[in-house]
Amino acid sequence: MLTKAMPDCKCQLLDSCIVSSPIGNIKIRSCQEGLHSVGMDGNVSDETFSPDLSVKVTVISLDITDSVAENGPIEMCVTWLRNYFEGFQSSSVPFPSLCLSATERVSFRGRVWLKLAAEVKRGQVVSYGHLAKLVDNPKACQAVGSAMSHNRFQILVPCHRVVHADSTLGMYAHGTLNSVKRWLLGYEGVDQFK
Repeated sequence: MLTKAMPDCKCQLLDSCIVSSPIGNIKIRSCQEGLHSVGMDGNVSDETFSPDLSVKVTVISLDITDSVAENGPIEMCVTWLRNYFEGFQSSSVPFPSLCLSATERVSFRGRVWLKLAAEVKRGQVVSYGHLAKLVDNPKACQAVGSAMSHNRFQILVPCHRVVHADSTLGMYAHGTLNSVKRWLLGYEGVDQFK
């Protein structure tokens, strides 16, 4: 199903793709400029979450607006997710481009997303307060939490790596997918939350 792009995006409609993954199906939405969202598709909750590392990242469905064109950002995202769930076999897989609106790119939320994706690597965690310091706004812990709760780029912008200052887990997807956060961290080698 094609959906409308963000207001500041030059594209009128978005392409979409659903891929299988060890944590369940993931839906990717994109225009030619970059990704608009990446997130779990379906009715996954803490009660129903059942990860399976034997499931490979495979395209299940693809809905492209122009049958002649390819969607580079979607292809890059699928390749990136495949690499992620295969244990980061290659460090040369590029990070997919994100289509952030002109206002969003310079907003606090956009700056937090981009800084988190660039600075906090696999196997690392960061507190909300430390992430606020990384974006030069050390008193903005709650605003960082708000940015995390509005993250449209699950796994790519790794909000699962953001924890409380006292090293407690914090919430993921408004507290409905904490088991996913715990699993992702364990998968990345952060064992303190198992």
